[in-house]
Amino acid sequence: RAGQARRRIGGRAAATGEIEFAAYIDERHETSYAGMAPHGHYCVPILSSRAAHVSHRAVIGVIVLYLKAGHRRDVQEETFLQAAAHTLASMIERGWAAEDLRRSEQRLRELNRQLQEYNRTLEQRVVERTHEIERRRQVAETLHDILAVLNSNRPLDAVLEHTVTEAGRLLQSDVCAIYRLQDSGDGFEIQTARGQTTGDTAAPHFTQELARMLREGQ
Repeated sequence: RAGQARRRIGGRAAATGEIEFAAYIDERHETSYAGMAPHGHYCVPILSSRAAHVSHRAVIGVIVLYLKAGHRRDVQEETFLQAAAHTLASMIERGWAAEDLRRSEQRLRELNRQLQEYNRTLEQRVVERTHEIERRRQVAETLHDILAVLNSNRPLDAVLEHTVTEAGRLLQSDVCAIYRLQDSGDGFEIQTARGQTTGDTAAPHFTQELARMLREGQ
């Protein structure tokens, strides 16, 4: 109810940006109620300090003081109240600025996190793409080299040895071999191999099955 009683006089201070004074309850008090004690008011606007001229400053709050009925208006009191309002305005705005700064820092940290994540993803893609390009280059060079050897006058064993060596290097394989179908057609035997070649480098059932498929045209 007290808030309702001072609504109009406090609202005038907020609207005009000027101190409102009342020595008694007067017509500026919008409402009254039974038993309301006689009193007066100082209503002091709290003005933003962000504008250079006071006429351009926004009201960010109002100080409402209750006075004894019949209190006399005093210039020194108003000067003190204006100084207090100015101090409060600075405190309020510093609080707002601190909150704005906190939010900005939080947003900046989030943007930095997103940027770092994007950079990591980009770097990974560059590495993968570079590896892919290098891989294709190696394949092209190896195939070109093998083709040149195939078209040369080298002996067959030398051509096969070169082909196995290059294929193993390209595929990063420890063991690479070329099999020749046996004259009997029952299996395969190693023609040329690279790496460990002790015994057959393929299981007997595999070579036999492969031979069968060739005989049957599969």
